[in-house]
Amino acid sequence: RLLGWTEAELVGRSAVDFVHPDDMTLARSNRRPYVEEVAEDGRTVRRYHNRYRHKQGGWRWISWTVVSMEGILQGVGRDVTEEREQAEALALAEAQLRQAQKMEAVGQLTGGIAHDFNNMLSIVISSLGLLKRRLAKGDTNVERFVDSALEGANRAASLTHRLLAFSRQQPLKPEPIEPGRLVA
Repeated sequence: RLLGWTEAELVGRSAVDFVHPDDMTLARSNRRPYVEEVAEDGRTVRRYHNRYRHKQGGWRWISWTVVSMEGILQGVGRDVTEEREQAEALALAEAQLRQAQKMEAVGQLTGGIAHDFNNMLSIVISSLGLLKRRLAKGDTNVERFVDSALEGANRAASLTHRLLAFSRQQPLKPEPIEPGRLVA
C-alpha cells in the first residue's frame, strides 16, 4: 500500500526489483548479506535505509530493522521519506546560510580594505596637490610632500601585495632589505 502496488503486482517479484539503482550495492553487496548475519546471530539487529520505487514513479525511503527471533527472520520497515527530505532541505538551508555569511564577511572585509586603500590614496593625492601648488608658486622646498606621497603609495602597494598573497593563500615571505641602498 505504501508504494502503491497491489499484491498481484508484487507476487513472484523480488524486492530488489523495486530498489533504487544507487542503493543496489547494499542490496546485492559482495560481502555476506545482512540477512545471513542476522539469521546466524539471533541477538544481532541490523538497521539500514534504502529507496523503493513507488508505482507512480517516485521513490520512498524505507528505514529497516531486521532481527532473528527463534530462527525466524523478522523485519520492520518505516517510511522516512518526509524526514529525509526535511533533513536535506535543512542541510541545503544551512549551506545557503553559510554562503550568505561568507559573502557578508567578504563584503565587510572588502569595505574595510577599500577604506584603508582610500586613506592611503588620500595621502598621495593631497601631497601631490600641495606639491603642485608649491611648484606653481616657484617654491622648490617640496621634498616632504614628495616623501609623503611616496610613503602613501608604498603603503598602498604593500597592502596590495598582502591582499594578493592572502588571495593565493600563500604565506608572506619577509626579506631583509638595505634601507641605505633603497634611499640612494
